[in-house]
Amino acid sequence: MFSSGFQAELQSELELSTARVTLCEENEAVVQLSGTAADYTKIAEYLQNEQGVLFPQIVVPFEFAVFDGHSRRVLQTAILKPTHANDPNLAVSSTFKNVHDLLLTISERFDPAQKFIDQTLSVVSSTYKTLEEISSAFISWFREVSHSAVTQYKSHLEITSTSPIRALAWHHYKQIFAIAHRLNTVHIFDLTTAAWFPKPLIHKFQQDITCIEFHPQSGSTIAVGCRQGVCIWKVGLENSEIKAFANSAWMTFLTQPSFENVSCISWSPDGKYLAVGSATTSAILIWDVALEICTPLRSGLGTGSWDMKWSPDGNYLSQFCLSNHVRIWESQSWSVRTLILKGKPHSPAWMPDSKMLIYGFQGQSKVSGLQMNATFPELVTADLQGADLDLNLAIESNGIKQRVTGPISKIELDPSGNRLAVMFGPLREAKDKLTTEDENNLDEAFIVHTDYVLAMYKVTVKPWPKYDLSGIIEGPQWNANLSKPHPPRSPFHNSETPNLEKNPDPKIFTFANQFDRGALLSVCWDNGKIGFIP
Repeated sequence: MFSSGFQAELQSELELSTARVTLCEENEAVVQLSGTAADYTKIAEYLQNEQGVLFPQIVVPFEFAVFDGHSRRVLQTAILKPTHANDPNLAVSSTFKNVHDLLLTISERFDPAQKFIDQTLSVVSSTYKTLEEISSAFISWFREVSHSAVTQYKSHLEITSTSPIRALAWHHYKQIFAIAHRLNTVHIFDLTTAAWFPKPLIHKFQQDITCIEFHPQSGSTIAVGCRQGVCIWKVGLENSEIKAFANSAWMTFLTQPSFENVSCISWSPDGKYLAVGSATTSAILIWDVALEICTPLRSGLGTGSWDMKWSPDGNYLSQFCLSNHVRIWESQSWSVRTLILKGKPHSPAWMPDSKMLIYGFQGQSKVSGLQMNATFPELVTADLQGADLDLNLAIESNGIKQRVTGPISKIELDPSGNRLAVMFGPLREAKDKLTTEDENNLDEAFIVHTDYVLAMYKVTVKPWPKYDLSGIIEGPQWNANLSKPHPPRSPFHNSETPNLEKNPDPKIFTFANQFDRGALLSVCWDNGKIGFIP
């Protein structure tokens, strides 16, 4: 795609530098621009001279005035506490209490039946007390689990609010993507015209956005997961004029009683169904969006859902819980297989053939997975051999290098299954020190200037998944000359003097669904910049 020249170099030496920025991947190695070529003007000139792909510079502001017709919208993180009004154990307990009270009333009015009623009352009272104790214990456990789930959900919202962008989704067959802003607005960008659509998508129900996804078959439909449900937007993406676009967007709100704090959504490949998960309940909803009919799916007790992915053939739906549970649902009769793993999994990704599902583990640097070993709709799985992707990283302060390490926090697989983007972090000091050989061998020790590091891997799947490092994705620096306010992780840190030791972290990254030249990775950095790595 690119030839060598104009200070472009393949990343044969993988040290990280604040004077380098990632341009693309070529021949299974990351291409960097270094020195004075790391500014956007010269990158554009380089791409034009080399007949490469030119992507626009996109910067999303941290704050801006958002009007809903009368007043400015202000970000509010209001977490609804789970209610127990529909708890079946409380309902049973209440029923026994009603029987108990009824027998007391009968015993007071009918003396001939006193002996029988006394005996029955004794049995009911004993049963009621036992059931009350069981219900009390269950309620305590349920509240503890719910509180933990709400805490994680609230923490996720707080983390995503430290950068301008909360979520990003690509159109399935156009060079268009949508972002969810921290102010709970949705904005659409067209890469072919290098322009934003003129009107953001705003609604009072669209609060605490956690996820966003385009309809796979209807390019004008966008699903937005929010606190109390899902906003289904119909948008005329062919209209670029302000008046036409403003009059061609409308929203349907999908909501279900006692199902709140939506954490993940996933369209079926045919676009007929939308799966919705909540951070505070183990149940998931399968919406027939056209009919607005909801089918709840439950599989015993457990914690909430944190991610869901439909297999490319539409036969299976993977549900990743906040605990160490993974559920694989088959879409014919909605039978389920529950797997209990040795760790908390995250970031499910299906291979294109729908036979393998890979994922990471919280606190670990290993990518694992499972394989579907039977014909649909049977649910027979086998564990895949895991791969340790731990990077040998280092930080440098006052001329002294210190080894750092970090777990995998997210993975993303491109639609062809040939590239895997992996984010490591938060980085921390390692127990073992750097040796002289490590310091002299930059292929082994990378100098980092961020709390999170994004790496690109080539993927092969036979006989089992194998991941070969292509290089590190290096992003922008903080611009200390920009006017305040800055994100909480900005170089100012509530101070007038900027601290530029740490560069912006990658926050959100995903591959485009359609790209003729291979894979296209989009990266949202916590200073609001969106970068593209072909």
